Formats: sequence, structure tokens, C-alpha cells
Amino acid sequence: MFRNISRAGALCVVALLSSCGGNDSGCGDVRQEYIVDNYTASLVRYDEPIDDLSIAKAPKLIVNNENVAWNMFSVDVKANFQIYTVKHQPAVRFNLLAQALACSPKVHAKQALSKISITSANTFNDSYPAGSELASLFANLDYPSLNVSALANLSQPAPRWLKLKLLEAPQYSQQNFEVQISLNDGNVFILKTGDVYFTVP
Repeated sequence: MFRNISRAGALCVVALLSSCGGNDSGCGDVRQEYIVDNYTASLVRYDEPIDDLSIAKAPKLIVNNENVAWNMFSVDVKANFQIYTVKHQPAVRFNLLAQALACSPKVHAKQALSKISITSANTFNDSYPAGSELASLFANLDYPSLNVSALANLSQPAPRWLKLKLLEAPQYSQQNFEVQISLNDGNVFILKTGDVYFTVP
């Protein structure tokens, strides 16, 4: 019986400590947010077809006029962003753990993704002449089952990186892509890849 009382007492202490904690970040009223102020893009190639993110080998930058297989190609987009620490008004609460636990606040996006548009200055194939919307022909390697058009409809946080791979081969070798990333705060970032040359049958 004494053992049961001790066990019940221990559970009460754990419950008390848990209820006295702060928010889910363990940081009380401190919150970190990031704001994207720019994006940069680079053209990379892999040594084997990229079906998903399980490719262990690091990609290599594509050099000028280098031919690349369409299924070993990616447009790597990286965000330039600023992280801000935001302190909210404290709520009245009793916190036994405030001094005992280290604080590692989660970083939240201030902006959300509204749209990704991808076009080429060159004809991709007979169905997609120059200037056509190509977002449905690309997927992000983090979500390989979704094309970029579908991904942009999920109200995702502003991406800090994207790895955009083609879902089908171009009919014409020379392409020159433009990627537009629109965020819900009205910012639109336009990235031009320059010429890229694909190996075509």
C-alpha cells in the first residue's frame, strides 16, 4: 500500500511540473520567427537519377554549356532570411521549471507560400511552347509525390530551401528557366537560371 501511495505521489508531482511549464517550445514567452528577404538559385546535377531524397551523393554545380540528363538535374533554391526573437506579453502562471530547463525556441515562418511559377524562355515540348507554365512538370525533392503546383496550394510556410526536379524529359535540349516564388505578404522573388542544356534522345 505504501508503494502505491509513493507511486501516486510521484505521478502527481510529474503532473504538477508538466502543468506549470510554458508553451510547447519550452521558452515561456519567447518565440523566434524568420522572414525571407531574398532567394538564390543554382543548377546542379547528380551522378545518378534522383527519384527521391535518398540520394546520398552530394550534387555538383553545372558548369557552362555542360549537358545534363533531365532526371539527374535540379534547380536548388535557397532563401536568405532573418531570424527575429519575439517576446509576447507574459501570462500569469507558476513555473517550477523556469530555471531548470534550457530554452530552445522553435523557429516559425512569418510568411506563407502563395504560389510557385516556373517558365522557360525556350519551348519545352510541343505541348509547352516558350513561356508556358511548367510548375506541374517539377516536384520538390522533399515532397516527390507532389508537383510544384500542388505543393503551393498547401499553405506551406515560406520555404527556406527547394530542390526542384523535372518529372519528364524536355523535347528540346536548350532551356532557360525562370522561377517565381510568391509569398502571402506580397513579395515576389524572380530567379533566372540562365541556359541549361539537356541530353535528349
